[in-house]
Amino acid sequence: MEVLVKLPTAHDGIIKADKGYVKLGVAPGSRWRAALRVDRIYGIYAGPDGLYAAYSVRDVSELVRLADVVAQRPPELRPITAKIKNFVYAICDGEKFDDVVDDDCEPIYESLEVPQREPPADLITREILWDVLLRRLDLKTALYYDALKYVAQTVLRLVPLCDESGKIAIGNYDYVYYCRIEDRIFVKRLLSEPFYEVPSEWVSGLEVKERATHPGVEELRRTFGLEVDARQLIDYVAQKLGLAEEQRYVHTAKYCIAPSIELPRDRQLVAEPYGGIVRVFRAYRLYYGDGDCTDVPSPYGVYVVICTTVQQHECEAWRVGDIGPEEPSKVIADCIEDCECSHTLLGQMPSEKKEEVLKILEERLRDKLERSRNFEHVKCFPLEVFSRVIGPVASYEDAESKWKQAMEEVERRKEEERRRLEEEMRRRREEILAKLKDLPVKIEDKGDLIRVSLAKRLPEDEFRRVVERLKRLGFKFDKVKKMWYIIL
Repeated sequence: MEVLVKLPTAHDGIIKADKGYVKLGVAPGSRWRAALRVDRIYGIYAGPDGLYAAYSVRDVSELVRLADVVAQRPPELRPITAKIKNFVYAICDGEKFDDVVDDDCEPIYESLEVPQREPPADLITREILWDVLLRRLDLKTALYYDALKYVAQTVLRLVPLCDESGKIAIGNYDYVYYCRIEDRIFVKRLLSEPFYEVPSEWVSGLEVKERATHPGVEELRRTFGLEVDARQLIDYVAQKLGLAEEQRYVHTAKYCIAPSIELPRDRQLVAEPYGGIVRVFRAYRLYYGDGDCTDVPSPYGVYVVICTTVQQHECEAWRVGDIGPEEPSKVIADCIEDCECSHTLLGQMPSEKKEEVLKILEERLRDKLERSRNFEHVKCFPLEVFSRVIGPVASYEDAESKWKQAMEEVERRKEEERRRLEEEMRRRREEILAKLKDLPVKIEDKGDLIRVSLAKRLPEDEFRRVVERLKRLGFKFDKVKKMWYIIL
């Protein structure tokens, strides 16, 4: 089969080739430079805007590789006899080189001729390329040759408004993502790719591995069509939820403005409108995708966050209120610990929930004491919690004084424990070294690490005896260094 290809500009009617190949330009949307083998050029034709070639391709894989440069048929194609000037090699300082390496080289050419021929009746042009590929491909071969973009009548790059989506198996361990819109099927190999429309018969009979339905999506398609930009969809859902009057939250910090919100932590899924094409979360703090902002989370508050989930993953947030006594105990404890919520919240909640919050804060305060955090890190804990951990306190001045005393006591206990462990390690080390004295081994003493190796080659029974002794002492064998070792 032959395809129509636009040739580079010819000077004086002569087409240039390099070692049997006519190099073409890079086609729009392509990442590589195509080339035609001279011996497979069927014919050359003059068109109103330059020269064209009918080029023979052997199979569908070659057709796909050249798809980017297949040309539209011009109003007129006049067959001509064409000459090709083909570079063969270069003579440089009397030696033969594959390329011209400097200005003193003499390029050697051969002259080739393509005879005049009428265009083939079944010449493949850009207008019929889609039909030809559809006849010759199925889903597996289209994926194998990376041909989806050439067979797709429609490409969905935004949020696809699918009736159904999921994964279709195309082999024992392989699958594609799919999106069904009424009776049309769209597929893609990777999450980062757009969805390409394929004939429905390509997936007929294949196993659906995962399926999600999206009821109510017809309403969105009546408004937006087959796909919609993520931000438009979020705004549409926000209006439906009555958020249009609320303040959209844009995080501003000293060095960054980050409107792009990642999925919030500690989030609660509230709803999945349209079968999960959009998800609505209730969140209490937001974190951001901008690298400069990830360590600067939003203030504590009650946020409604709307995220798109299919293909374009975007989120927007609205702050709808402050943290109240009805929020989860952990959230209230976090907010109090970070100095963003008033202790008066504790008095506004039932006694059982208040006790739950106080226990969370008590556990955290004990942990900070064990890790010797200074008072600046704990200054926002309630006095009631300080009283539970370091004894009764009546003011924050009293709490700070007792906290310092408690830290000194913790440090004293840690120092005693450190000395005890050092003494225990010293005794253990001396005990082991004493028991190694009567063994035929070389000893390498590193303080908290003892390594030994055999001082000489031993008979088998004595070797086993030494090994058993080392194992009883707790030594392990290092296969790389071929030595026995023990860490004290």
